[in-house]
Amino acid sequence: NPWDQRLDDASGQYYYFNEESEESVWEEPPEFTAHAAWEVSVQENADRREAAKNAGGPTSVGEDIVDDPEPHNPWDQRLDDASGQYYYFNEESEESVWEEPPEFTAHAAWEVSVQENADRREAAKNAGGPTSVGEDIVDDPEPHNPWDQRL
Repeated sequence: NPWDQRLDDASGQYYYFNEESEESVWEEPPEFTAHAAWEVSVQENADRREAAKNAGGPTSVGEDIVDDPEPHNPWDQRLDDASGQYYYFNEESEESVWEEPPEFTAHAAWEVSVQENADRREAAKNAGGPTSVGEDIVDDPEPHNPWDQRL
């Protein structure tokens, strides 16, 4: 994760610094948002497994225990016919924006994560290996995120 959130002393505002490219930006990069969503997902998975274990229930991922819940995303990507550019429309507030909203980015990261989890479970099943989530099989890999938040 080469991105770091930092505090600009002069303005008191946060900005994002990429330690690999040494680029600085004011807007939160999509990679930073996706990485934050991944961190929450990993913690939620661990919490669900621990709760299931403590309750004597199943801890394997599949029909016996709920996978990551779908994050709330009221945004829809649409094509502007006049400009040929994509914009984002909020189905709830009816707001339109040109910049990709964090909820849209987090939802896209969730969709990729769900597919990757399914692919890993299928590969483990086909190889005769374990399909439960825990020490026996790798959880979601950390997404590449060159952005980091700093004070």
